[in-house]
Amino acid sequence: MAGSIGEFNKSLQRSFVAPRKRNKIGDMTISPANLGTPLPTLPAVSVCIGCYNQADFIETAIRSVAAQTYSEFDCAVVDDFSTDDSCKRIQACLSEMNDDRFRFLPCRNNSGQMATLMTGLDATDAPLFAFLDGDDIWNAEFLECHVRAHLSRAGIAALSSSDEILVDERGTTLSG
Repeated sequence: MAGSIGEFNKSLQRSFVAPRKRNKIGDMTISPANLGTPLPTLPAVSVCIGCYNQADFIETAIRSVAAQTYSEFDCAVVDDFSTDDSCKRIQACLSEMNDDRFRFLPCRNNSGQMATLMTGLDATDAPLFAFLDGDDIWNAEFLECHVRAHLSRAGIAALSSSDEILVDERGTTLSG
């Protein structure tokens, strides 16, 4: 991705400059620019990491979210009643990171991937939502790229997706 997150923030804010409505009161022209209308802040993203028996991968998934260049997010890590060490590894990782943006939501029974996604969605309130499986990882610019797509001047994106790269347990790219 070209440019820094600071440049991205500035370019987004420039795109939100309000149209120049003019109302005349006597000889004074009133417009959003001279009223000091604040520029909107960038939207938060709610992230849900869904996990079921992915103990060997879950820490890498969590850390890939923590490493995002776009930092305006909160993350619910939802464990779908795993029978391996997933819960213990999630708790250890979140405890070590000590990052207020992350919280752990263990389920009391196994309900499947869609229920896990809905649990994460119900626990969040940001205008944008992203889902990550516990055995997947994101590149550092993942959220930044998707927020950029949703706030594009070209038009509103209701949904965005990305390419998939398949890797083995050593991190060797197999396809994608």
